[in-house]
Amino acid sequence: MRIVIRFVGIFFALTIALLLGVFFYVQDANRLKPEIEALINENSDFHVEINGELKWQLLPPLTLQISNLVAKDDELQIDAGSVNLKMDLSAMWQDTDRWKITALQLTDTTVIAEQSTIYLQQFELENFTPGEPANFFADATYTAAAKNTQPIDTLLEGQITYFPAIDTTPQRIHLTEFSIDSAVAKGVCEADVRERDALLYNGLPEETDDDILPLALLLGYDIVADCDLRELTINEETFQNSTLKITNAAGQLNILADVQDFLGGSVLTNIDVDAITVPIQWTITPQVTNVDSQRLMDWVDQRLRWIAPIAVNSVIKMQGNTEADLLTSVQAQSNFDGGQGQLDISAIKQQLMQLAVLTRRTDKVAAWPDLWNYEQFTGSWAIDGTNHILRFALDNMEVDATGTVDYANESMDILANVTLNEAPETSPFHVNSLLEGTPIPIRCTGPTAEPECKLDDHAVQNLIADALRSDSETGLRKKIEDKIEEDVPEEYQDMARKLLDLLGGSLEKRD
Repeated sequence: MRIVIRFVGIFFALTIALLLGVFFYVQDANRLKPEIEALINENSDFHVEINGELKWQLLPPLTLQISNLVAKDDELQIDAGSVNLKMDLSAMWQDTDRWKITALQLTDTTVIAEQSTIYLQQFELENFTPGEPANFFADATYTAAAKNTQPIDTLLEGQITYFPAIDTTPQRIHLTEFSIDSAVAKGVCEADVRERDALLYNGLPEETDDDILPLALLLGYDIVADCDLRELTINEETFQNSTLKITNAAGQLNILADVQDFLGGSVLTNIDVDAITVPIQWTITPQVTNVDSQRLMDWVDQRLRWIAPIAVNSVIKMQGNTEADLLTSVQAQSNFDGGQGQLDISAIKQQLMQLAVLTRRTDKVAAWPDLWNYEQFTGSWAIDGTNHILRFALDNMEVDATGTVDYANESMDILANVTLNEAPETSPFHVNSLLEGTPIPIRCTGPTAEPECKLDDHAVQNLIADALRSDSETGLRKKIEDKIEEDVPEEYQDMARKLLDLLGGSLEKRD
């Protein structure tokens, strides 16, 4: 938006200056280029150089042709291969703010800003008068300054109304029936952009290529935009029927994105950004409803089989303006409901098999299918920087996991305590009764994309030591107590319990 308003502003000022040159110098244009350049520079905020041919024609319609024009200011550089301008001659006798551009055509033009580059293969503006709607068309390629970004080819078409700055009223533009056709988005928008006094803000951090938000835009312009997108493409997935509402007032940004066709369900995301505070404050509240979990796993490139309709409600808070800042400062609380479905538990099954060997009863776990057909899957996920707490219940399985996930380095170290309670007779997910109600520690470490999960030997030792104590509340101690009462003669039961206490104490000393 900042580029658009600056782009229109320069060509409005450039047009006035050029026409003044035509009016006063009805002679050979090329011979007088130095004087015309000086006149343009005096009447605009840009430094302009005309490095190619300059031609004009006073006969109606008034026509200007420029090749190889360069215009620069502190924010933009415009390199235009050719500029063709046609004016309504009768308007020359009016106030310059009412001059009418019948047609403006730019070809082979590059607009360079600090955070992006726009290449205009073609730009057309028709019947342009300040304060009145004018038709425009652009065949453009946008390239962001951020690393590893691909150019985006875009066709833009609609109506633009430009209001130049008057006294204390800053310049603004209004876009209506503004259609976008690109590989990222296709749809129609309406937008209003008003320039603010940049002097109101002091001490802004210097912009970098890693910035996510353009602070100069957020603090220098008030923006209201409303888009209906028939297609929105993110990570090679195209979503239908989306709406996007953007409001920015004095650096307070709100984005409301409503995607009604999101991976089989819908997602409503509200983003609030305080760009005045240092560091920038973010609050994001996504609401996911009936999303196909397997499509979601594939979309985020996670190799997990999970088939179910899921719902997620989250509140996410972050600080900063780079990906690294956001990842290290994130604080989030999410609650999810996995509905009824299927979940791949082969990694957990493999570890339970190893533990079942200790009880010499691996047959029950070995009979488990790799896919858990579950009736209920609910839980919560809390994030504080790299620290994560994940708790969920999957039918008769409960998982309580804590640890670190370092997204910046794509690594994780999570210890999950898996507790299997007594399962219904119809369920295949039974374990040896000695393990029921006992937290089983499994540690997952390594890269976030494919972590290695296995029994944590140290935690298992502590678990057994705790379970063997007489005051233990784990299911394992209770099951052993029951076995002692059933199978050990009464006169030896106290001795058996003391042996359990001694064994548990021995294991604790090894720690």
